[in-house]
Amino acid sequence: MNIGPLIVALAPLPILAVVVAIFLFARGSGANLAPGDVDVPLRAAFGSLRGLGPFAGTRNNLNPMLILRAGGVEYRVLRRTTATYPEIASVDGAPGRFGSDIVLIFADNYRFTGRTKDRAALAAALRLLRSKGCPLTAAAAALADSSAG
Repeated sequence: MNIGPLIVALAPLPILAVVVAIFLFARGSGANLAPGDVDVPLRAAFGSLRGLGPFAGTRNNLNPMLILRAGGVEYRVLRRTTATYPEIASVDGAPGRFGSDIVLIFADNYRFTGRTKDRAALAAALRLLRSKGCPLTAAAAALADSSAG
């Protein structure tokens, strides 16, 4: 059996995979920040419907995003989405072994979870969300207050 033609046909696949990965990564780094906007550094983002649990939904480890803007939030799990602060029903926060999670639960029961890179970033984001009128859970308020700087 001659596998030469098969090798020639499959040779471009690794190059194509690298080009697609670079495109996806570059696509995520184009957030335009206005003065006062806060780009919360994330390791990963998860999206699901409230009540379905952490495993029922989508995830993004390549280019997650959470930006707190003057008029609302902009986040990305699979695609960029914006929401105003009044659309956020509650905010939770939880320090974890692999990063600290910020959880935004929206009025339509959608749940965005962002895994922050450090606890200080989580606390700063929680304080800003509270200042914008978003209701924090008791655990999130304790995190924001204990790390107040």
